[in-house]
Amino acid sequence: MTMSTLFNGALAIAVVVLVIVRRMNWRELTKRGEDVWVGPAVIAVIGLFQLKNKLGADYHIAPIDLTFLVLGLLLAAGAGVGLGRTSEVQLREGRIFTRMRGPAIGVWVAFIGLRVLLGFLGHAMGATLTSGGGAILLTLGVSLLVQSLVLATRVGHPVRH
Repeated sequence: MTMSTLFNGALAIAVVVLVIVRRMNWRELTKRGEDVWVGPAVIAVIGLFQLKNKLGADYHIAPIDLTFLVLGLLLAAGAGVGLGRTSEVQLREGRIFTRMRGPAIGVWVAFIGLRVLLGFLGHAMGATLTSGGGAILLTLGVSLLVQSLVLATRVGHPVRH
């Protein structure tokens, strides 16, 4: 295990803990919300750049890597739906506020467990990208973006600026 892998793993853990703590508290759902849209998008983009750097100059992705990346993204989307459905939504003076409830912790635990299992399985089958920090950050960002999308659709109208 390289220092880069350890750093990426520690970074992913720190981001997950920060996200869980922040999203357990009430926050306003807005179109430009840093916690709601910008942060998850930045996490996903950082993951994409890390994947790009790991691929090298030829950008060749082996079929096994592509398979496990797609599986990870599908898992992330499912987790995002679960997180969005288990979050509490309130309308206060025309503004929308959300927070994750207790069941969301179960979704996080299941998502993290399945993501780790997917990483081990991919590594055992020869995939080189699925267990790296780039793939982890990409799936984390996607799950949070899907959660935000589900929350936005649950309120039944576009969120305010």
